[in-house]
Amino acid sequence: MFDEEFIFDLVLNISVGELKAAAGAIMLLNPASGRLETKQHRGFKEDEKDRQRILGETIGGYVYQRKEPLLAVNLEKEPKFIPIPPYAPPLQRIGGVAGTSLLAVPVIIQDNVVGVISLYNKVNGEVFNKDDLNILTTLARQTATALENSRLYEGIAQGKRLKSLYAKYLSESLMTKLKPSSKELDLVGTRQKAVVISLQISGLGQSVGILPTNEAIAILNKYLSFLTDILYKYDAFIDRYTGNGFVAVFGIPFSKSDDARRAVTAGVDMVIKFIKQVRAEGDNKMNVGISVGISSGEVIIGEIGEEGSRRSTVIGDVVDLSSRLQWMALPAQVLVDEPTYKAVSDIFHAQKTGSIPVQGGKTMDIYGIVKLKR
Repeated sequence: MFDEEFIFDLVLNISVGELKAAAGAIMLLNPASGRLETKQHRGFKEDEKDRQRILGETIGGYVYQRKEPLLAVNLEKEPKFIPIPPYAPPLQRIGGVAGTSLLAVPVIIQDNVVGVISLYNKVNGEVFNKDDLNILTTLARQTATALENSRLYEGIAQGKRLKSLYAKYLSESLMTKLKPSSKELDLVGTRQKAVVISLQISGLGQSVGILPTNEAIAILNKYLSFLTDILYKYDAFIDRYTGNGFVAVFGIPFSKSDDARRAVTAGVDMVIKFIKQVRAEGDNKMNVGISVGISSGEVIIGEIGEEGSRRSTVIGDVVDLSSRLQWMALPAQVLVDEPTYKAVSDIFHAQKTGSIPVQGGKTMDIYGIVKLKR
């Protein structure tokens, strides 16, 4: 059956975790009283609940009336909120973090606002930006769909997908509860802008004839683990392993304006650290290397496999192109397509290496990343 509390818990965990907020709350309209009531909150102390409610009603009421998101870099200097009720909590103390930054977005069903999601201050001292607003707006739409459909549980397979996408935001209790999942938060069947990395470790094929098979596999796993640890630091999502390598995605589940920059930086970082690690491990005698291909564009999130053992994956021309670029790349080279190059040309030196046929009988320039600009 439908479980509102679970949806609110999940969405707020994702919102606070993804956007690094010091505090957050979800308010829902009570049809009987016509007032917004707090359903879930994070980061507020027990003795701040009443004050949080007052501040929430002030901000939430504004968003509710206007039916549009609110991004405030410094709320206390916003003319429309001066004066904030004197009995409301000072924003500087919310979540124990200095600052007055705020995000609030409406949850809209059939053109009616039914609730508001709000976040207060960033734990790292930064302020919320437009990327943060876009992510929270996306979550608000997903919340609205879940509420509108009045149903949460849709099957084990979707639960696995949701776990893989949102696991870092969920507590153990929520992970357990997510065995059946929310179709509304499931991305399968959707199109989304993303940046795709294809990486391959070369040289180990020849080593199989020299080393015992189990030793060659152990070396491969060692370096795959080493490389994925680097990749995770840049907030990438590992889509699949491909024997001697993997395909990873930036922009799933949330697309960000710096996806291409993080992807290329991660690619260069992996190449540099891989070379150093191979030397440190004494494996350079095996002529082990890596090549990286990166492409940007729209991917389709779909399912593959037999009934009962399907898994979600990204598919489409962009994924194929990243694989082709990786195949064309020399050892220790990062090759990128034209859209990716344009997104990072201000921070990376790159050299045009040629062109490649793409869909529609056209060609696209490709570039080898040289180094970071100083």
